[in-house]
Amino acid sequence: MRRHLLGLIIVLSFPSFSYATSFNNYFIRSENSVDLSKFSNANFVEDGKYELEVYINGEFLTKENIVFNNNKPCISDALMNSLPLSERGYKVYKENAISVGDAVCYQLEEVGYTKVASDLGKARLEITTPQEYIANEYKYGFVPDRLWDDGIAALYLDYNVNYFSSQQDDENGWNDDLSTYGIVGLNAGAFRFRANYQASNNYSGEFTSLYGYAPIRSIKSKLTFGNTQFGSDVYDSFQMTGVRLQSDDQMLPSNLRGYSPVVSGTVNTNAVITIRQQGNVLKVVNVNAGPYLIDDLSQASQGTLDVEVKQADGTIQRYQVNGADARI
Repeated sequence: MRRHLLGLIIVLSFPSFSYATSFNNYFIRSENSVDLSKFSNANFVEDGKYELEVYINGEFLTKENIVFNNNKPCISDALMNSLPLSERGYKVYKENAISVGDAVCYQLEEVGYTKVASDLGKARLEITTPQEYIANEYKYGFVPDRLWDDGIAALYLDYNVNYFSSQQDDENGWNDDLSTYGIVGLNAGAFRFRANYQASNNYSGEFTSLYGYAPIRSIKSKLTFGNTQFGSDVYDSFQMTGVRLQSDDQMLPSNLRGYSPVVSGTVNTNAVITIRQQGNVLKVVNVNAGPYLIDDLSQASQGTLDVEVKQADGTIQRYQVNGADARI
């Protein structure tokens, strides 16, 4: 018995060694030494340009030529501007920019809860970002305002022409009446200039109103100047000459037009968020790890909201949000 125990102790006393898989470059005949150790990394990508399909949070976005440098993808300015990010997300990621030669690359993975993974076998680049950093417009099928196109510069004429001719029995001649009216317009960048005109064969004509307008995207508003109609829900409309700035709900997704309570927080893993009111389920949302923000609840969601957060690690969190309507 002692011999077997002694033999076991001797065997266990020998140190164990583990060797990583390596490539033998003996058969590679080259004047320059070749380092094959980098291929030991399963996710290694050789420096160069690759055409990849870009996905964000599992949704296909676009197909782009992605440049890899030191095994990291370069998120270019063009790709960065096409990402459907919220203003907060866009600002956070913009802070992680580096210069690589003459190009600017954004290191998205340096931001917490963000992952960038490449799979050359599937020609795919997957970007995983917290739900709060995704633009509301994208979540609701609406195009973010930074991707709006003002169109090309153009000058156009909208016209209507009317001709009327009559003759009285007691007169020898004909009475001809020719008139025209319409709108003259000029589009220059985001600005739209308009002029209403009218003229006839009895007088040379005139412009009845001159006005222009332009969108103010940052505050979702419309700027109007010149001769316009001013109206409200209380007073009748009237003609005015001046400048007017008013909010434009058409710039917002339909889900965000009007008051809505806000549910926000941070989760450490992927999670399912269930929002209830008086026991009735109002919304269920799947979110990635990181901060989240839900602000598209129905305008009828007034009173106290019960929020339940179930994380992938089994953690369950419950809290309440006051959903009272803040409108006057």
